[in-house]
Amino acid sequence: MERLRTVSRDWELPCGVALASNQQKLYAGDIQGRKIWVYEIAGDGTLRGGQVFAWAHANGLKTDEMGNVWVGANQTIAVFDAYGRRLGEIPILEDLSNCAWGDGFRNLYVTARSSVYRIETKVNGTCTY
Repeated sequence: MERLRTVSRDWELPCGVALASNQQKLYAGDIQGRKIWVYEIAGDGTLRGGQVFAWAHANGLKTDEMGNVWVGANQTIAVFDAYGRRLGEIPILEDLSNCAWGDGFRNLYVTARSSVYRIETKVNGTCTY
């Protein structure tokens, strides 16, 4: 049987996690605090060096092979570079709830209140399994 352990309690209301493409960083969203945290992942699975990566209302997080972080934020997908700078936004027609890479990791699927959307991207999403 696997052992469950707490690795952080930094959030007010956590929602959404994503791994960097090299699987050495963990990004975690905090809806209540409107923050995205980033941590280094230690060899034993613990988290180190937690800091605020970016400010956003995060409903779903994904990363791509370029080091960008894709964040579901209200009615947009906000894209941040590896340093937490906002590169841009993709508007969605309704409040979204989550997102996932598909179609060879070149399309981002987004679930919303009453629909599922597909965004064709120019980058490959991170394959973290």
